[in-house]
Amino acid sequence: AARGHATLRWLILFVSIWIEVHGFHVSPAPMLKPSAGRSMSLGNRRPSFRMTSASQSSAPVAGQEEGGKVAVRYGPHIKIGKKGTVLNAWGVWVCAYSMFFAIAGWMYLKVRQLLSVLLFGMFKPRPEHCCWIMHKWCNLVLRLGFSAPKVEGLENLPPKDETVLVCANHMSWFDVPVLHGFLGGRLLWSFAKAELVKVPVLGTYMHSAQHILISRASRKSQLESLKSAIKTLGLNRDVFIFPEGTRSLDGKL
Repeated sequence: AARGHATLRWLILFVSIWIEVHGFHVSPAPMLKPSAGRSMSLGNRRPSFRMTSASQSSAPVAGQEEGGKVAVRYGPHIKIGKKGTVLNAWGVWVCAYSMFFAIAGWMYLKVRQLLSVLLFGMFKPRPEHCCWIMHKWCNLVLRLGFSAPKVEGLENLPPKDETVLVCANHMSWFDVPVLHGFLGGRLLWSFAKAELVKVPVLGTYMHSAQHILISRASRKSQLESLKSAIKTLGLNRDVFIFPEGTRSLDGKL
């Protein structure tokens, strides 16, 4: 039963991501300020780049501003969860193919892990390989959903052989797949809450890629995560973090 509940929470998570990406979310904040601005600090260097959603003006269901409020036309839809998250036909379709590719990648990793056990370490997927799968998944599902962002200023980023720490504002679920999938082909190791490893499929990716996990309720875990981040940077892996620690629900930083 507990595993079933975890799977349901994972499904609702994916649905929420795509509802917000395509402008179907009840909250107006993502449509008014769709996580467009990004700034990356690299010591004394401050290259900047900007991302805007390509589907912002061409989403299947549009929000229109009326008297300072956003009016949303959902079309035929259902509401799920206690918060009444709206799910329409487009959201179902995008969620379906997103889960299909996620599960396909998860099965591939599981086969590689099994072979590595049977063949004494051969075919064991490296963390870089697992992170590459996440990168490609984020890129693919946003493109298939006509939500690939237009990225400006990539020429200001340092060369790929220079390790960077990316700090971004966290304003919507859109932030994670955009950063993972469209940062000039870079692979990113992220700070993430430790509870994510318990989520089916996603937990396998997080653990196999060796992302930096943190328990927000444990001060010891916070210190350990900083040590992990330093170690990750020392391995020439790019790291990203949301310094705010959680998502802004009203669009304010």
